[in-house]
Amino acid sequence: MLNAGTYFPGRGTIVEQSYLRGYADGYKEIHGAGHEQGLAAAVFSVLEARGVVTSTEARTRIASDMSADTFSRWLIKSRAATSEADLLTDEPPPPYES
Repeated sequence: MLNAGTYFPGRGTIVEQSYLRGYADGYKEIHGAGHEQGLAAAVFSVLEARGVVTSTEARTRIASDMSADTFSRWLIKSRAATSEADLLTDEPPPPYES
């Protein structure tokens, strides 16, 4: 949990604990979602730079998935993808070749 303190009447009470827990949960929710949105944007940028055309359905699927592991896999696969099908398969990403 986020270590934060407040200085208001009732300090150290269940009211303060509930406030701090809600603050920490909201912080995680807001900043966690931002991370996944950034990963989705990175996947789209790599695909665009490679000239891979993505359908609206594929873009919706990519943007709606909020798993950092999935985004990481897609980001790795996007560097070698020649189509959206290459990206969205369940196959592992190809080995890196320099």
